[in-house]
Amino acid sequence: HVWLQHLPADRVPACGPDLGYILGNFPLSQALDLVLRGSGSCAELQWSFLGLSIPEWTLALFVGLTALALWLLIRPVRA
Repeated sequence: HVWLQHLPADRVPACGPDLGYILGNFPLSQALDLVLRGSGSCAELQWSFLGLSIPEWTLALFVGLTALALWLLIRPVRA
């Protein structure tokens, strides 16, 4: 999501139809392909806090939680 939001406008993928339309009008294999490709509407920045979008905040929190989990795994155990 962060990657999509930082793409230049001419490189953003085209927007597609909604999920209900896709599932109702395409075979399952083609519907899955369309759904997993995503759409350009994800690139629209709709909200930010302190200069970061929701996907950027989420990425920062996941990186922080991963670092904390790794630190807890490798630190020496005190008796």
